[in-house]
Amino acid sequence: MEIIVGLLVIGIVVILFISHAFPSSLDANSDGKVDLEDAEKLAKDVLNKTKAAADLNNDGVVNAEDVKVAATKVKAAADKGVKKVKSKLKK
Repeated sequence: MEIIVGLLVIGIVVILFISHAFPSSLDANSDGKVDLEDAEKLAKDVLNKTKAAADLNNDGVVNAEDVKVAATKVKAAADKGVKKVKSKLKK
């Protein structure tokens, strides 16, 4: 949870920083100005997308089960990489 909150804070800072460079593109609530309300809406959108992306087993919750899925995928990729390296070393 701390990671998500940290990412949210970083996202808000980035949004506010970019808003000075591209003000019209960040008017998330279409009220004609870029302000904290836009940053809040954009941050909520990012948080929702982050949660959806982190829910690896698609059960609607981000928890240890998703970490297990990620670990399984990383292990499978690592095993595949090790097999590749071993086959190249045999040549």
